[in-house]
Amino acid sequence: MKRCIPELSLVKVYPIIRELISFVISAAANRLPAHEVEKGLFDRLLQFGQVLLQQFFQESGDGDDGESIQAEVVDASVGVTTRKYIRTKKLRQRQYRSIFGAVTVERYGYSDGEVTVYPFDQQCMFPRNQISYLLQQWVQGFCVHDSFADSGSDWHSGHFSHE
Repeated sequence: MKRCIPELSLVKVYPIIRELISFVISAAANRLPAHEVEKGLFDRLLQFGQVLLQQFFQESGDGDDGESIQAEVVDASVGVTTRKYIRTKKLRQRQYRSIFGAVTVERYGYSDGEVTVYPFDQQCMFPRNQISYLLQQWVQGFCVHDSFADSGSDWHSGHFSHE
């Protein structure tokens, strides 16, 4: 059975599409310069991508693999052992900073009392830090003149200073 597009995502996406079209029509009527139209479109497309990425994460699940999971752990003194991890009672949040902006992901963790693992993070191949691999690659390109932290914040604010 083919799955329908979730109604919630359509509610969020349609206004952005209407805004994109309205912006282009208005920009043409007001004879805006091409660079201003480009910037306006870019900002709106970032918002569109952020909504769709959030929807992707929601459609991908919450990492609930049952009440418990077994996972192999490498211990230098003992070698490889298998441990049982129990699912957390509540969903836990994680920030994911993408090229579209920050997105909050809620997923279950599994704990053995010492360590908590997140199958959803492994499924999505999240980096250890909050910054997506693609954003890390792009930011590294801007780091020729700026610090890594400044480049990341500049990317989302639209301020680039390559003097």
